[in-house]
Amino acid sequence: MFVFNEVHEMPDGLLNVLRSFLDPSGVQKDGLDYSKSIFFFLSNGGGELIRDAWAQSNVSRKTLSGSYFEENLKALQQKIKGGFKDSSLIKSELISAYVPFLPLEREHVRECVYHSLSEAGYSSDKHGSKIETYVNDIMSGRKSTIINGKEYFNEGCKKLDDQIYLAFEDSMDDEL
Repeated sequence: MFVFNEVHEMPDGLLNVLRSFLDPSGVQKDGLDYSKSIFFFLSNGGGELIRDAWAQSNVSRKTLSGSYFEENLKALQQKIKGGFKDSSLIKSELISAYVPFLPLEREHVRECVYHSLSEAGYSSDKHGSKIETYVNDIMSGRKSTIINGKEYFNEGCKKLDDQIYLAFEDSMDDEL
């Protein structure tokens, strides 16, 4: 398994060097068989398209399929700056699936906060009201967007971890 993160930050066309590893007709390289290899390409390119398309739809997050975005994401990845721009991987249809990461809603932000605090050793039951206050602060700040009455957090959980821990530490110090 190979994971390429931040593909949108890579130079245009860089991923074309992987074509021979993904092409079913060229799976043998230097005596190694790459036919069972799995390649993951993670990119923030298309995040706004995903958010806006989903916000405009009347489809619930739980019933929305990845194919809803696939054609738009495929076309967009070839145009925006980054490793997939003008990519032979896309043109040759060597990418088998496009999996959108949907924006976080309030309930997901709450889960991120609970998880981060649990990892830090805090009990979510003991400090539940403080957690709700922090979730409210996050969602009412500049990092959330409201489209068609739906509220979304503009970032992912990994950006919340340090902020959550520091904010909670400060609030705990205030109690002492």
